[in-house]
Amino acid sequence: MKYFQFAFLLLGFTMFVACGDDDDLSPEAQLEVDIEIIQDYLTDNNLTALATPSGLHYIIEETGTGDHPAADELAIVNFIGFYADGASFGQSNGPEIFDLSVIIDGFQEGIPLFEIGGKGKLLLPSALAFGAAGTGQVPPNSVLIFDIELPDVCTDETAIAPKQLCLDIHKIETYLADNSLDADTTSSGLRYIIEEEGTGNFPDLNDMVEVHYKGYFLNGDVFDQTTGTAATFPLNGVIPGWQEGMQLFKKGGNGILFLPSKLGYGITPPAGIPTNSVLIFDVELVDF
Repeated sequence: MKYFQFAFLLLGFTMFVACGDDDDLSPEAQLEVDIEIIQDYLTDNNLTALATPSGLHYIIEETGTGDHPAADELAIVNFIGFYADGASFGQSNGPEIFDLSVIIDGFQEGIPLFEIGGKGKLLLPSALAFGAAGTGQVPPNSVLIFDIELPDVCTDETAIAPKQLCLDIHKIETYLADNSLDADTTSSGLRYIIEEEGTGNFPDLNDMVEVHYKGYFLNGDVFDQTTGTAATFPLNGVIPGWQEGMQLFKKGGNGILFLPSKLGYGITPPAGIPTNSVLIFDVELVDF
């Protein structure tokens, strides 16, 4: 059984009609029962689906405009999961990252059917979900239906990167697109915009830097900023995103830094900053 990472708690669950009662059916017989459940669901909801030889049924509602994810990539997915009677058992808490090589068979097969930006439904016979064993509070032999949206997959830049970096970069790219911003990038995942480069030389890690800044989250909430007097820091003593980012500006330069969480405070942030937060900084390098 493949591991499927739910990002929610399955609470208050009761047995639903989508769940098979015959634990002793052969795999072939169980598949027939499951496909009948799926067909009844499609008929009752006036839906038409395509099917694969495994018994997976799928509906592409929006084609998308990007590539199909490969079977060994990390996919960024929004989903709602429910049973054939329409009862929902949970959903993603914002975009979730799935390693397509290790999730349940129905997702392994089904998600690559979508292009990036696409959305639709996956209707999974129990053998492509959690089978005769079930999992957690999902009963054995449950037909599962998912509304799926595929906003993105990891780019070549992050193909072998941790899942969190992949998700952070997706969030940053979405923010840039939503705000009509064009940023450059570095191999670490840092995004940056140089509004004014400044003059003279660039600082290095051994320098003290004098900076005006405003730090805020993707939702615009400010968590820290200078007021009046610029702040002075040893560049080798600040977070990695600043160590890398401030060396991109000359004296008098200003712009914006977009930090994946690993370049900010990661899993051990100070008070007031949630774990794994993407951080944005408006910065001005006054002097060094």
